[in-house]
Amino acid sequence: VTEQSCLRCHSTPEAAPPEMLAIYGRDRGFGWQLDIPSGTQIVYVPANDVMQAAQRAFSSVMGIFVGVFSVAVVLINLLLKPTVLQPIQHLARVSQKLGAGDMQAATPPPTDDANAQRQAAANAEVETARLAKVATRNDELGQLAKVFQHMVQEVIAREQSLRKTIQDLRIEIDQSRRAREVAAITDNTDFLELKKKAQEFRRRRQQNEPKKTDPA
Repeated sequence: VTEQSCLRCHSTPEAAPPEMLAIYGRDRGFGWQLDIPSGTQIVYVPANDVMQAAQRAFSSVMGIFVGVFSVAVVLINLLLKPTVLQPIQHLARVSQKLGAGDMQAATPPPTDDANAQRQAAANAEVETARLAKVATRNDELGQLAKVFQHMVQEVIAREQSLRKTIQDLRIEIDQSRRAREVAAITDNTDFLELKKKAQEFRRRRQQNEPKKTDPA
């Protein structure tokens, strides 16, 4: 009891209002004292009901969390795919091609298959355009794309230089081969004998021809 006003009704039956005595009687609810507990109230709740309520609340919270998390993952994927995931995948493909030596210039060397040549040129143009698009960004991916772009240009320049060197070397080899073949023919005994006979035949023919006289 913490309120003095409570004692007006619950101290003694003589001090209580007559209308309260008429309703509740004089036997219960009296003898209270200030700052002293006058009774307790205990409420019993079945544990199964509490556990089931907690389980339902936990299931609801987890369902909401999973739903929100799934929606967030889908939205993040949709937002990051064109801005982060696709550029990273493209840079990964470029790095694989650089490692495998498959990067080509926009105008690859001519081949016997015209369709293959056009397809290679188209693929090279697509890869170069995608890399240039990523390189225009001002973030870390753009800087990484610039590095890859520089690497691709160096690889293509080295490949073209190596191709030109191989072509020049092939020409020199062909010329050397022809010179060896000609030397092998001219140094052959049969060829020398045939050449000697041809010179002898030419000399005899010149001797047998009548000399031209001056009509004057």
